Amino acid sequence: MKKYIMRKYIYGILGMVLVLTSCESWLEVKMKDKILENVLFENLEGYTTALNGIYAELNSTEIYGRNLSMGAIDVMAQYYDVFSSKNHNMQDFGKYEFGQNTYKSMFSAVWTKLYNLLANINLLLENCNRADAPLSGSMKELITGEAYALRGMLHFDLLRLYGPSYREDTKDVKVMPYMDASDRRIRPMMSAEEILNLVIADLQQAAGLLRKSDPIIEEGPKNEASVEDVNNELNYRQYRLNYYAVTALLARAYLWGGDKMNAVRNALEITKVSEGEGAWFPFTSKMAVQNEVRPDRIFSTEVLFALYNTSRKDIYTGLFSKDIGVATRLTFFGDYMEGRLNTFFGDEGDVRYSLWRSEMVDTVDVLYSTRFQPNNDPKNQYMLPLIRTSEMYLLLAECAESDQAAADYINKIRFARNALDITIKDNDRDKYIAEEFAREMIGEGQLFLFYKRKAMATIPDGHSVNSYIDMPSVNYVWIIPDTEIENRPNF
Repeated sequence: MKKYIMRKYIYGILGMVLVLTSCESWLEVKMKDKILENVLFENLEGYTTALNGIYAELNSTEIYGRNLSMGAIDVMAQYYDVFSSKNHNMQDFGKYEFGQNTYKSMFSAVWTKLYNLLANINLLLENCNRADAPLSGSMKELITGEAYALRGMLHFDLLRLYGPSYREDTKDVKVMPYMDASDRRIRPMMSAEEILNLVIADLQQAAGLLRKSDPIIEEGPKNEASVEDVNNELNYRQYRLNYYAVTALLARAYLWGGDKMNAVRNALEITKVSEGEGAWFPFTSKMAVQNEVRPDRIFSTEVLFALYNTSRKDIYTGLFSKDIGVATRLTFFGDYMEGRLNTFFGDEGDVRYSLWRSEMVDTVDVLYSTRFQPNNDPKNQYMLPLIRTSEMYLLLAECAESDQAAADYINKIRFARNALDITIKDNDRDKYIAEEFAREMIGEGQLFLFYKRKAMATIPDGHSVNSYIDMPSVNYVWIIPDTEIENRPNF
């Protein structure tokens, strides 16, 4: 019954988007088309339809539905061996030759899609903030807060992708415009520091609104619905940019800018609701991960924000399944016994290690991941995680005053994963954090950005067991599309 209600709720939202926009998606309508806008924003249902349409579009393959989660960006982080097969279809993304059409096409698609979404987010915000908006009370605060959070998150990801590794000598570099209105006029390029400050301001605005209105604070994620619910926008809070997800984004943003004090303050707020009896985001148990009927391989209880992606099965089948060819499958170098798998995890008891399988397919021994393999759990079978609590523990480890304190934070994750404790010594803190971060974030698009933030000059090589490749700073900076540069002759 719960599965039916949830699917009815999600599909109902998407259906409303299609009905209201006929054959043309609202998200693609030109901003000058005020007729549709007036119809859409005449009541609460129209606002929720617009907001849910934006969430649905985050699933686009150009961005978080593939390129910025399980696909290209994770290949760029050297998770996978794309060179053993001479014609692997994602081989280009392991080379960092940004002049190739493969890269140019992706860079342009990501840039264009995110800025188009930002235009629609701004249109929603403008209608939320107008004096005669048919919104009031907590629902107005909730919708407006989520919209500000979306605007901050998308700008922040654009900065992390197309801007430089953030340092004192790079923060003044002009990198991108900040879109704060729905019109299509060309805005000036702003510095990395200016963009980051605006991101933080939007996220702070979102947090302030959600702190007053988000039911997650008192009631938790509420990943279920009932026929008695008047407004299902108040349920399934893991699939929304809820208060705790925004708090984690603030921690990310502060750390990107080197503000460890504020990063720690926000991260600690997350750990407080991740531990102890009645925690909203507890670590997923080994028993739940390895459940024979409904295995929770994505550790869903720890997810702060995820997309509801009904195509997750197709993504898995197209990228990781044992049944696809070597020119398509994303997998580790080597085989189950003598390859990168063992050095990557280093502990066979680690429950994350158990998500990898080796199986004979047409006389060939195939190593493959089951992390995103379909299951029949209605609460997480379509979940595509984007933010999780373990990132906050690793942030605290990085900012800890002592190696022992850092190890304690890392070991909380490792204990939950049934892995042996580590002891940090000889200035190896960064190494241990990077290794744990890599284990935690497979398929979530964060490892490449972690390496970039740290400006790591060498990173583990996906085409080897335990060697490294050089990463000059230019390998971390995505190229702004030519069409954008053409519109800015003085840039």
